[in-house]
Amino acid sequence: MNKISLVLYILSFIWLVPPIRQYKSKYFIYFLTLPLAEAASLIVSYFFSFNQMLIYNFFSLLALVSVLEKKMIKKMWPVIFLVIVYASGFVLNGFKNEIIFIFIHILILAVFMKQFILRIFYEDIFSVFMVLLIFYEFTLITKFINILTGFANASYYYIITSIFEFFIGVFFCIYRDSSAKILIKLDRASS
Repeated sequence: MNKISLVLYILSFIWLVPPIRQYKSKYFIYFLTLPLAEAASLIVSYFFSFNQMLIYNFFSLLALVSVLEKKMIKKMWPVIFLVIVYASGFVLNGFKNEIIFIFIHILILAVFMKQFILRIFYEDIFSVFMVLLIFYEFTLITKFINILTGFANASYYYIITSIFEFFIGVFFCIYRDSSAKILIKLDRASS
């Protein structure tokens, strides 16, 4: 294992703590899938010659389902099931797993952005927590787009985004979505 890989593994250990801090919160399962995906992919790839991206995609689907509203899941479960089956078909036919990962995380990003916007419009609250969730998802998406396209030096970009993700992880170790210190009440101008 080279020094860069060792540093990246150390940086990723911070993500073991947010599930504990977010326990019983709206985003607990989402935060739980992050370290589980990392651990499962390392274990499976170490003991079996198995594509790590399949593990990441499985846990990404769990993360997506965990951030959807329960009434949406109940109403849309056949569609969600078909999307999972359809995505599985792409994987089995040799489709790039990174593209499926990016697609799933774009959906998660869309859910977070919707929640953020609705909170501003209906509750008049700007949530720093949601901004960082959105930024975290954005870094994941751009990291894998960069890996696929080679837009920038993938190794350096991966390291830089991993450092940003470390600090985001520290934030999620300290604050919950309901923490008053990170909720900014917006004052609407009286008409």
